[in-house]
Amino acid sequence: MFNVNDTVKYGVNGVCKIVDISYQSFCGSDAEYYVLKPLNSEDSTFFVPTQNENLVSRMHKIMSENEVYDLIDEIPSCHAEWIDDNKRRHEQYNNIISNGTRKDVIGLIRTLHTKKQQLEDERKKMHVADEKLMKDAEKMINEEFAAVLNIKPAEVPEFIELNLIKMNKSMRD
Repeated sequence: MFNVNDTVKYGVNGVCKIVDISYQSFCGSDAEYYVLKPLNSEDSTFFVPTQNENLVSRMHKIMSENEVYDLIDEIPSCHAEWIDDNKRRHEQYNNIISNGTRKDVIGLIRTLHTKKQQLEDERKKMHVADEKLMKDAEKMINEEFAAVLNIKPAEVPEFIELNLIKMNKSMRD
């Protein structure tokens, strides 16, 4: 059960604040709903029926600050397998974005960045669908880290990079 003012990650819709739990009437039936407002989009509102287990299962409390740092420490071991078949790759990668753990999503981001760099080295471009997957995955991670760390989503990649550098330096010392 969630409460008003809880901050949650709502599937691929990003980080939201529960602004109300109230009865609403949609399509002629009354039900209790979580009313979610995305942190980075004041124009949107999501109504999640509290009795719909499938939709509620997409709501997750955001990580703690310690969990963010622990996940950053795991980044070097995160990866997803590159799948050559476009259709299978997009199905699998969309599934990771929709249902995967945060570690899975970071592994996907790393794999897509590696592939993008490889293609650029060969003077080729990444498939548009792969670019979109990478942007969606980055948005999910950046929004959640930003909410936890009280920074802007655009600052998250640099924050991660600096922490990885510190981690590597301390391992060498």
